Order: sequence, then C-alpha cells, then structure tokens
Amino acid sequence: AKQWTVTAGSTGNEHAQSVAVSAIDGAIYVAGYTSASFDGKAFAGVASDLFLVKWNSTGTKQWSTLWGSASDDKAYSVAVSAIDNAIYVSGNALGAVDDQSAGGYLLSKFDASSGSRVFSRTGGSASLDIAYGVSVGMDNNVYLAGTTYATTLDGQTNAGVSDIFLIKWTSAGSKVWTVLAGTVNTDYGFAVAASSTDQ
Repeated sequence: AKQWTVTAGSTGNEHAQSVAVSAIDGAIYVAGYTSASFDGKAFAGVASDLFLVKWNSTGTKQWSTLWGSASDDKAYSVAVSAIDNAIYVSGNALGAVDDQSAGGYLLSKFDASSGSRVFSRTGGSASLDIAYGVSVGMDNNVYLAGTTYATTLDGQTNAGVSDIFLIKWTSAGSKVWTVLAGTVNTDYGFAVAASSTDQ
C-alpha cells in the first residue's frame, strides 16, 4: 500500500536519476539535475546543475542542495555509507566545481545531518568523462564507475572509442587506483556495486 507521496522541483525541468536509502536511519536521498533555481537555491549553470534532496522515512523533507559550475553539470547516482552515513553523488561537470579543475567525471561527498558538501573531486581529460555509478563498500572506500573518451585516464590507455572506468577512493577523497576496461569499439560503464562481505 502506498504510504506517502512527495514532490520537489522548480520552474524548470528536473531529472531525478538515482535514489538511495540510509541503512543507519532510513533517510531517503534523491539525486539528479535541474535547469533552474531549485528549492530556494540559486542556479549557477547555463543548462543544468546538480541537486540532492533528503527526506526522512515519513516523507518529511530534511534539506536540499544545489551545486555545479557555470557550465552544464549532471548527477547520475547517489550512495550512502553504512559506516558513517556520508552521502556520495557521482556525475559529470563541464566546468570547474568547488576547488577542482574544469571538466570531467565528478564525485561529491555530503554530510547527512546538514547537507553541507565535504568535498568534490573531478578528473578526466578534454574529452567526455562521465561517472554514472557510485557505491560505498563495507571498508568505507568509495567506488566510481563510468565512461571515458580520453586517450588515457590516470595513466591507463583507452582501448577504443570509449572505455569503462573504475576508480577507488578513500572516504577522505584520496584516489587509490584507476582501471579501464573495453574493446576497440564503444563501451559504457553505467553502474557499480561493492561487496558487503569480502571487499
């Protein structure tokens, strides 16, 4: 039976791309992108900004946040740590976000209580790099998966038109390693999952 329904949006267009539920407190997080100022937060881009909204288990909105560059930025996935309740959002940015250089895949970390952004990480090349999936392991490391059109990414060589990438990060935002996988054709990485037992 349906328990409740809530909406969130703006005068523009919203695309809710991913939802995650906290194993610690049952809070619900929705991430995506919007084309206008969202929930009282100013729009920074020219095409789209990223949004993240938190509801509690009864459907009461706790907070929302909007971030991005002066260009086109999109969020595609959200995950919640079962260790410390931190929230991670993946996507791509076509401009500089926070203190990061412009463009590439995007990983942003948020505090669950306040919704404040802890850090953002971007990477890639002048080509198109998109982080479609994010997952948090039981060791609290973060795994980012997506697609790169770069000739090389973090020292790894692209085998074709586009390759799948998998990047491991610590919860503090330090990159551990990067691997690419693909063929001589076009390959996409859309999701990632971390083992709950053996890591």
